[in-house]
This record gives sequence, structure tokens and C-alpha cells, in this order.
Amino acid sequence: MTPDPIGLDLDFLGNASPPSFCIGVLDGTLPFGIWVCDGEGNATARGWASDLPAEEMESVIGKWRDCMRDGSRWDHEYHVPAPDGRTRHLLSRGMPVRNSEGNLIAWVGVNLDITGMKDAEEELRQNQERFRVALESGCDLLYECDLASGARQWFGPVDELLGFQREGFPRLEAAWEDAVHEEDRATVLAARARHLEGRGPFQIEYRIRRKDGEVMHWLDRGKVMRDRSGTPRLWMGFVTDMTERRRAEEMLRKSEERRRMSQRLEVIGRLAGGIAHDFNNLLTAVNGYSELVLAQLGDDSDLAPHMREILRAGERAATLTRQLLAFSRRQVLAPKVLDLNAVVRDMRKMLGEFMGPAIEICFRPGGQIARIKADPAQVEQVVLNLALNAKDAMSQGGRLLIETDNAEIRPGDFPADPLEGEPRSGPYVLLSVQDSGVGMDDETKSHIFEPFYSTKGRAQGLGLSAVYGIIKQSGGHISVTSQRGEGTILRLYWPRFDGAHNPGNIEALRSAALGTAGPLVLIAEDEDSQRALVRSILEGQGYSVLVAGSGQEALELVHRAQSPIDLLLADVVMPGMGGLELAQTLEILDPKVKVLFMSGFIEHQHVRQGVLETNRAFIGKPFSHADLIAKVRSVLEVRRAA
Repeated sequence: MTPDPIGLDLDFLGNASPPSFCIGVLDGTLPFGIWVCDGEGNATARGWASDLPAEEMESVIGKWRDCMRDGSRWDHEYHVPAPDGRTRHLLSRGMPVRNSEGNLIAWVGVNLDITGMKDAEEELRQNQERFRVALESGCDLLYECDLASGARQWFGPVDELLGFQREGFPRLEAAWEDAVHEEDRATVLAARARHLEGRGPFQIEYRIRRKDGEVMHWLDRGKVMRDRSGTPRLWMGFVTDMTERRRAEEMLRKSEERRRMSQRLEVIGRLAGGIAHDFNNLLTAVNGYSELVLAQLGDDSDLAPHMREILRAGERAATLTRQLLAFSRRQVLAPKVLDLNAVVRDMRKMLGEFMGPAIEICFRPGGQIARIKADPAQVEQVVLNLALNAKDAMSQGGRLLIETDNAEIRPGDFPADPLEGEPRSGPYVLLSVQDSGVGMDDETKSHIFEPFYSTKGRAQGLGLSAVYGIIKQSGGHISVTSQRGEGTILRLYWPRFDGAHNPGNIEALRSAALGTAGPLVLIAEDEDSQRALVRSILEGQGYSVLVAGSGQEALELVHRAQSPIDLLLADVVMPGMGGLELAQTLEILDPKVKVLFMSGFIEHQHVRQGVLETNRAFIGKPFSHADLIAKVRSVLEVRRAA
């Protein structure tokens, strides 16, 4: 049977007198077809109803019988095979026609080809499924942008990721561009333009700002959709939030950097310790004998200026060694309970001479500041090094402001130190040093604590790196605030000391009279030049002195001595029996004997564990005559006070 372009078919019900049923068809060229039936369902034309798929028959017949019975509107959707083998979706709609008396006299309807609409719905469903899969596979946001209007539509937790309500998130290209980090914006737009021109894919990571200003990291993968003419119409993109991953990577990077810096610091520390052992022994002899020669020459001698230059060079070498030890945190500490206000006041005259008349020095001491426990020599070294740094920054003159105050460090107050991590929370005493100099940019600030770093093209030594080592060795924290042209503020936080304060009278110990009978001092030192030097210094102060080149020889002298030994002055590191073993043996023989250790190598196990960590009396090499005499007297004074 050949269907008419517009027709009805009554034979598909399978009998000679079928119920009246008629349906119009499409001819494959028009998007619609028209059908007509009389009031009893008799067809006015023939059609293709026999081509309906079997699974559609029951539904179509049932619906038509209901409409015939009720005289209601016909509205049904079904599908039929097309001549080319594809399936075509049809929407059939018919209206009953009644006469003036209300009797049903005809049916008029139309069949609409909705295949395109169904295909579009299926494509939309598939796209939605793709979006769902993309979201579930790690994509955090989806967006599409109409390139003609610039309107953006977002899919996903926009409010959660960026702090916007969905209706408040940038919905235009210009607003989105403003949200991109200013340092990344040009790169992102250039990559976008290349993709629009067909010159490669769009996949880029960039930073974008949340509504509250926090910076997020996005991985954006986009694709442009073009119409049949090749004109870009729609941009679709997938965003993955990389923020936590980048933070984790940054933490790992900083941890690795701390590990590398710690390793470098360890190497420098070992080098410093190794140098200190031999170099400090040499400097002890050089500086000590220079002092002796100067004392014998007198100020009128032509050789005196030359000897003073030798002594100054030796003292500078000793300072460099101390700075290296301070930077590597291996300097020998002699901590005392200190008042920072008193320390700075005592240094003001010296600072004035050091800074010169072109720089005004202002000191604002905090009221009722807490005490700290630190090595006074190190605190003075810190203030001097900071003053030197400030002086270099104020070559045309300026103002140096030193302030002290009580302070508190809370979690999150400071970014993590590259080497130490976040500073420990708690109470501190603040020492702030501010200059009105040229200031620093961020790049310079990141290097100022590195040894021998300089912006002047010449090495400046270990000044600020030594400050960094000293404050860290004391358990404190240091921060820097500076901008180009606005000066620099260095803030040092010293841990507060809450224990009892018993400062003693150091100056009284230094000037205490020895009495008529000089105490007997046993010197145990394996270096001949140093042994002779120390003997000469102490005998010059009225002490009775015995000297030994080894621990064993010192014990033999003790057994032969006519009087008890008042003080053992022993080098910790000696061949055979070292100073620590000698002292322990001698203290068994005479519990009243006082012991003073000396060494230029503080990293030796015996120096660290046997002397420093047990708070035994100690003097580091090199030392001056005055330092040695003061230390010997202070150790003997402890015995007298006891």
C-alpha cells in the first residue's frame, strides 16, 4: 500500500468494518502533516497507519478510542520509521469540530515532526551527563560563556569556593577578568586569545581572588564552540581548585628549604668549630703576646703603633670567628639575667661615637619591662650590628630609634621562618631598632640574614647573619619591616625570664683584691706558647702558678705540691687525659679545688656535654688578659663566698 502525502488508513485494525480511525502523515519534505476524519472517525483520505511500530499500536488505539468516546482533544506523541531507516518523532494533535447543535461532525488535526527537538533534548541530556561526570571526576566548577554577549553561567559550588552567592559571582567576562590576579591576567588573556584564534588548547593555571581577598589557585581548561561558519559562539570551561595542592607543595618546598638550610648551617657550624679549635689557639697566642709586648714597650716606643695594629688585627680575626660561631649557633654562651633598658643605656655613649654627629640617636625605654636571660656580650653585639646596618642605610645622616617593651607572640602573628618554622607563642621582651634610611625591597629583605650578603657590591661580613644566629640561639624571634625610601625596622623578641634575679656584683669580682698570699693555680695546657702566656699573665697578677703539658703531668705535680691547689685552669681537649677527666680526678682528691675550663673548640663532645651543658666555669679562646684575670677571680670568689 502506497501512502498518500496527506491521508488516512482504516485497514490497519485488521477487519472489514474497523472502528473509524484516521491519521495524517508527513511526506518527508515538510515539518508537518494534516489529517481529517468525519464525526464517526471515517477517513477522507488514505495514509500509512499500517507502518506504525507494533509497540506503538496499543497506545495509539487506546488513546484514540478515549477521544472518540469523550469527544475530547487528541494529543499524542509517538515515533515511526522513516524511509532512510532512521526513527522520526511525531507529535499528533487533533481538535473535535461541532455543529451549531453541539454534535460532533469532524476531527481536524496536524502531525508535527519533532525529531530535531528530540535530538536536541538528547544532546542536552548527554551534555548534562558529561557535566556530571566531569564534576565527579575532580572538576570543581563548570562554566560557559556566550561570546557574543559576554554572559557567563556557572555550575558548581561557586559560593563555597569563592565566597560569592551564586547570583553575585562575576557573570560577565569583564568582571571575571577583574577577579583574576593582576600578575596573571595578561598571561591568561593571551592564552585565551590564542585558543580563540585556533592556535592551541586552553589549559592554564592562574590565581584568582575570593570575595574576601584571599588568593586561590585555579587550573582552567576551556574549549571554544563554533557554529557551522566557524565563528566562535560559546566557550565552555572546567575549573579545578588547586589551592590546597599548591599550599601543600609550598609547605613541602619550605620544609625542603629548611632542611637544606639546616644542612648548610650544620656544615658551616662544623667548619666554624673546626676553625675555632686551631685558629682560636693561635689567636690566643698572637693577641696575648701582643698585649705583653705592648705593656713592656710603653706608649713612647716607635714599635708600639705597629704592635697595636697587630693586636687590632688579631681582635678583628677573633670577632670574625665569634660571628661565624654566632651565625651557626655554636657560640659559647654565658647567660645572665639582664635588663634590656640598662644594657642599651650603658651603650648610648659608645653608639653616639660610633654613629657620628649626622645621625640622631633616640632611646624610648619601655616602662616595667620584664627581664631576659642572655649573654650580655651577645646582646651588645646585636645592638652594635644593628646600628652598623642602620648607619650604612643612612649615609647622608638620619635618625636611629631604639625602643623596648613587653610583647606577646600569638599563633599566626608571623609567617613561618624559612629555617625555624613558626615562632613559639608566649611572652617576650621586644627590642626594636628603626632607621630613617633608604629601606629595602622584598628581594633584598629575603637575603639580609645570609652571610656576606651586600647590596653595595662588596661583602659586609656576618653582621646580620650573626644577629640572626644569636637571637635564635637565645630562643627568640626576629622580624623585618621595610620599604624602599621608608626606612627599616628590625624587631627582636627575647624570651622573658620569670625566675628569681640575683645579678651579683661582677665589677666587684673583677676588682677584688687577692690578698697578700696569691692563690695557687695549676695550668694544664698542651700548647707550649699558650701555657707560657697564661703563666705570664697570672704570675703578673700575683698568683702562684704550676704548669703541666698534659693531664697526667698535672696529677704528678699535684702529688708533689707542698700546698693545696686553689684553682685548676685546664684545656678541655688534650692528648691522653683531657681536662674534664683531670678535673674529675682532682676533685676526688680535693673536693675544695675550683676548676676553670678553657677551649677554642666548643663542638668537642667533652666541651658540650661535660662543661657547657653542666654549667661548669668556662672561658673560650681567644681571651684577653683582662677577661682571663676577671674569670679567674670570679671563680675563686665563689669559693670565698661559699
